[in-house]
Amino acid sequence: MTDNSNEFQLLLTRSSGLAKKLKGYTQRLIDTRLGIIGGDSVSGEQQRANPLHDEGRTIKDLLSLKEEDFPLVCTFDHFLRLVENSVR
Repeated sequence: MTDNSNEFQLLLTRSSGLAKKLKGYTQRLIDTRLGIIGGDSVSGEQQRANPLHDEGRTIKDLLSLKEEDFPLVCTFDHFLRLVENSVR
């Protein structure tokens, strides 16, 4: 991982179940890389409480995403709703 704040990752899939698993896996990889032991990351807690990651409720647009929202792991449909909300 680099410290460049201009790099944001996006992982898209068709399956919402796979998106949830990938989000967990990527968060654990990030936590491991940052040296957080036992998965007690604050970003993991924030991610679980963040309505952006609830596939049924997209309330944000792409322009309002923050650095802690990345890596963004979601379905194509969810991403398209984000894009649609951005265009409105």
